Amino acid sequence: MSSRYPPPPPPPRDWEPYFPEPEPEPGPQFGPGPEPPAEPFRDGPGTAALVLGLLALLTFWTVAGGAVLGLSALVLGLAGRRRDRRHGVPGSGTALAGTVLGFLGLAGAVLVLSAATVAVESGELGALRECLRDSGDGAAVERCVTDFGEGLWP
Repeated sequence: MSSRYPPPPPPPRDWEPYFPEPEPEPGPQFGPGPEPPAEPFRDGPGTAALVLGLLALLTFWTVAGGAVLGLSALVLGLAGRRRDRRHGVPGSGTALAGTVLGFLGLAGAVLVLSAATVAVESGELGALRECLRDSGDGAAVERCVTDFGEGLWP
């Protein structure tokens, strides 16, 4: 198969391409630049443990608040500490603080619950109720409360 057209002439020796490559501008050299800064480490479980631990410490007297929030803070704090150790993060203070506050809130809730159990089991609670019902003034109420306390902790 031959074509009807003759082959194109060779380009001249001083031929430049149609789109010449731009010369690099003076200044910073091309190539790999500095590496972008690493993503900052976010301590989600540690922060959550700290917040829940504070709430547990503030609401331990409600027993449910102290027990549920304290246990949650304890679990999240321990998970945060384990995660920090695995990633090599030095000094994970929020996870440790959340763990400690969660433990304190849980311990406070257990103490309140045990004191309430002792009060109910001792039978002194019924005596306090009768005394308060029969009392008429502030001094009698104060005397009922004092007698109740002495009956619980001899």
